[in-house]
Amino acid sequence: MREGHARHSTMVDNRFEPARRVTRGRTASWLIRRLRQAGRSDRATAIVEFALVLPVLMSLIFGTVEFGMALTTDIALTNATRTAARWATVHPTAWSNAASAPSNTIEGQLQQAEGISPVPNDDSHIKISYLAPTSGSPTECGYYSAGSGGFVGENGYSQSTCVVAGTLINIQVTDKYTFMTELFQGMFPNGLTLQTSTAMLEEI
Repeated sequence: MREGHARHSTMVDNRFEPARRVTRGRTASWLIRRLRQAGRSDRATAIVEFALVLPVLMSLIFGTVEFGMALTTDIALTNATRTAARWATVHPTAWSNAASAPSNTIEGQLQQAEGISPVPNDDSHIKISYLAPTSGSPTECGYYSAGSGGFVGENGYSQSTCVVAGTLINIQVTDKYTFMTELFQGMFPNGLTLQTSTAMLEEI
C-alpha cells in the first residue's frame, strides 16, 4: 500500500508539472517587463532632474570663470599701480595725458604693466596725487590732471612746495570689468567697478 501510494503521488506531481512551468514562465516575463518599465522610468526621471539642475550648474561654472577673470584683472591693476608708484618715486613729475602714454612716464609705466587692455589715461581712471607729511595724517597738497595737462595745487601748496622728497605719492586706478555672459550682464549692467591704489614716498 505504501509503495502504491508513493507511485500515485509521483504521478500526480508529474501531471501538474507543465502547468507549474507555464506559471513560472509567465511570472518571469512579467518581472522582466516590470524591470524594463522601471528602467525607462528611472531614465526619464534622470533626464528631467538633469534638465532642472543644468542651468544652475552652468551658472556656477560661468560665474566661477567670470569672477575669476575679474579677480585676475584686479590683480593686474594692483601690480600696475605698484610699478607706476615705484617709477614715480624717482620721476615724480613724469606725467603725460596722451591716450597711449610714453613708457618713460608714470601713466605709461602703469599702462605698460597692466598688459593687453590698458586702463584709459584720463582723470576718471587714473589719479596721481601728492600728500605732504604733517604732524597728523598726510595732507593732499596736489594732483596731476590729465584734463588740464598740469599740476593742480591744493591747501595752499604749489608744485614746488608739494612735489618734494618725502612727499607721499599715491597712484589710484579705477576701472570696470565688463561681464561676457548675458546672465551676469543682466545682473551687472554697468560692469563691476575695480579700484586699487598704491602709495610710496618720493625719493628726490
